[in-house]
This record gives sequence, structure tokens and C-alpha cells, in this order.
Amino acid sequence: MTVLKKQTYYEVQQRWVNISTPKGSCLESVKIAIDTGYRHIDGAFVYYNEHEVGQAIREKIAEGKIKREDIFYCGKVRRSLDLLLSAGITVVLSLKLC
Repeated sequence: MTVLKKQTYYEVQQRWVNISTPKGSCLESVKIAIDTGYRHIDGAFVYYNEHEVGQAIREKIAEGKIKREDIFYCGKVRRSLDLLLSAGITVVLSLKLC
């Protein structure tokens, strides 16, 4: 199985740098992945790139390359001290962005 790899939250956190990917890089990566046949896209709120994932999916749907029901997006809920509030906000934001 081929895996396209962007920096993970853990890898970036270990280097003490900004945890977001460079603007536009996630968008292009997801579009390329969809064009090459990927249908399962894994992400998380803490990567701060869900808006680009969602944009890439919407653009590929608009181009007629895929249907929404063909894509499986897997997001993760952020852990924090205020777990219920955090989880609720994270889920709502993920649904709006993707």
C-alpha cells in the first residue's frame, strides 16, 4: 500500500515549530491523492488544514472526478481538559470545513 505522508503533528511538535503545513501544500496533496485513486483521507483538527482538505474535495467533486459518497474523510477530535466542549466544537468545525 502506498502512503502519501505530510508532517505529522508529533513530528512538527518535536521540532518546536508552527504545527500547520505551508499554505496550499495540503490542498495540492489531497487533489493529487484523489487524482491517483485515493478515497480515504485522514486528518485532524490540530493539523489546521481541514479547510484545504475540504476545498480539495469540493473542487474534485465540481470537476466531476469523484462523487461525495466516494470519499471517506476521517477526522479526529481534540483532547483537552474541557473534553465535551472541545469535542463538540471540533466536530462542528470539521463538518463545516470538510
